Amino acid sequence: MGLTIQQVLSRAFLLLGTTGPLFATYFWINQRNSVEHVPLTMPDWVPFLPILALPYLALLWTPTLGIFFIREQQCFVRYVISFVLAYGTVAAIWIFFPSEMTRPELAEDGWSVYREMVSVDRPVCILPCGHIVGPMLVCYFLAQENRKHLYWLIPMLAFGSFCIIATWQHRPVDVLIGMVIAASAAWICQRVIPTKPGRHPKAP
Repeated sequence: MGLTIQQVLSRAFLLLGTTGPLFATYFWINQRNSVEHVPLTMPDWVPFLPILALPYLALLWTPTLGIFFIREQQCFVRYVISFVLAYGTVAAIWIFFPSEMTRPELAEDGWSVYREMVSVDRPVCILPCGHIVGPMLVCYFLAQENRKHLYWLIPMLAFGSFCIIATWQHRPVDVLIGMVIAASAAWICQRVIPTKPGRHPKAP
């Protein structure tokens, strides 16, 4: 059964009211100049593919997808609480353990989308990866509703992770830690908000 317009609007306002301040916090942390950052290094085997900047930026809209695709209201509430908990944890690490990583120089005729992105987003807040939190949680709770979703969720999450790494926004270990934080937040919410009787994930 689909969502009503009223449900979509109420969810949109709830998500905006919770995630808006978190993203504002990210930009505040990202633009701090008076902080000494710990330098981190990307492994030599990781390629640099600035052309993937567009799908990488599309990941920023992933938290919004939860409004439309997570059907069960209980799952959606868990999703929002998990997002706030996970992203808040990530932001706290950025504040108390500031990190940075030098990105490769882009050629003069290089990919313009990437150039515009890095002109705003400084190469800091590297450990852990915050961009994977939203995609990870959307995948987690969609799979909770129907495990058949895993057939396309896992490839999507893998591609998104590759885009984050190949654009040199985060190292592989940063993405992995971000996933662990997101999954831990979701696990905690499942314990705090118990499943209603008769509602269990659909098997493949």
